[in-house]
Amino acid sequence: MVRISKYKLTEETLVKLYQLFFNVLISLRSNTKFINILDDIFSPTEKIMMAKRMMLIYLIIKGINQRAIAKALKLSTSTVSKYAVIFYNKDTDLIKVMKNIAKKENIDNILGDIFTNIFIQPGFKTGHWRMYWKHKRSKKQRERRGF
Repeated sequence: MVRISKYKLTEETLVKLYQLFFNVLISLRSNTKFINILDDIFSPTEKIMMAKRMMLIYLIIKGINQRAIAKALKLSTSTVSKYAVIFYNKDTDLIKVMKNIAKKENIDNILGDIFTNIFIQPGFKTGHWRMYWKHKRSKKQRERRGF
């Protein structure tokens, strides 16, 4: 857990801090710049934590089984359940953004790659080799197209 100073900031100062953070993020025009800024500001642990939370919320919105989410993201089932309860039947701005992102093909490809690695294990069940190689070919085709 991130440690925060016991000395509280005023509401006005917090608003200014958030506004500065927002302005820095919206000024970025490429993934590389975004990643470089994150590297400058956050520790590796904080970056992983934020990325996992975003993906967790996204997977909950998509209706993925909570145990599968916990296994894929290496989280406890209680953490997944906590976020499922927090975002159950809510229509916050975050959920609206996540739903828009869900419509894009790129995210679906990322999810497919994650769950393929978990559920398709060649040699474990008959037919998994065929599914494994089919997924591997489609992944290479996406990489050639730049997705």
